[in-house]
This record gives sequence, structure tokens and C-alpha cells, in this order.
Amino acid sequence: MGPDKTAKELGFVPKYEPLSNKNTEYLVTILMGGPMKEILDTEAPFPIQVLRKRISGLNLPIKFTPKAELIALILTEGNPGKMITLLIDCLTEFQGETIDENSLCENLYPWGFYTYESFVDYIDNYIKPRKVKWSNIY
Repeated sequence: MGPDKTAKELGFVPKYEPLSNKNTEYLVTILMGGPMKEILDTEAPFPIQVLRKRISGLNLPIKFTPKAELIALILTEGNPGKMITLLIDCLTEFQGETIDENSLCENLYPWGFYTYESFVDYIDNYIKPRKVKWSNIY
């Protein structure tokens, strides 16, 4: 059996970085129900394709709404490594559930995504050494 602790239980204290003005505008548009193109599998940006492939390929017990996929893309700034880290956080908090905008914006990342330094610390000291839940999917 793999690790059963979260990074926070092991002492990880992340710092968060606010979104850029442009990404904040995108986020507000999505959250306010503005025009949102449904993402088709063939048109999805690469990081969303990575997220979907990881979930389906590993048969992970989680789903994302199309709106949540777009919000994840904004939060992670289109970085596939950050997207998988976001997936690990979602699995840790919401295993077996469907992730929506509230899961991401209110529960996990109300102040934005991790700063670069916190992201590197999380990867190098908790995920790569396989110390935390779900780190095997990175």
C-alpha cells in the first residue's frame, strides 16, 4: 500500500500566487457563466488532454466538469506538471467525486495556485520521493 498522508500533514506549508489580470478576467468570465465553449476531446489544450489521459489511463476515481477543466487550465497557467499536481490535490481532497468550479476556487485554491518556490518544494520534497497520497501518478 502507498503513502496515506497529505503533504500538509507532513509539514508542507504552501504559498500561493494570485492570478495575472488576464487570467483573472478569464476566470471571472467562466465563473459568471459567460460564453464558454464546451471543450471537445480533439480540441482540448494539451494540459487538459494530459489531465484526461491520466484519469482515464490510470482509471482514477475522479471526474472534472468542462468548466472545472478550464479553471484548472487557468490556475496552472497551461503547465502540464502543475496540472498533474492539481490532479493529485483533487484526488487527495475529493476522491470519488466530480470536480467543479467550487471545488477548485473555493476549497483548494481560493488565493490562486502555488508560487513557483512552493510548487518546486512540493514536487521535490513530497511528490518525487513518493511521500504523499497519489504521488505515484506524477
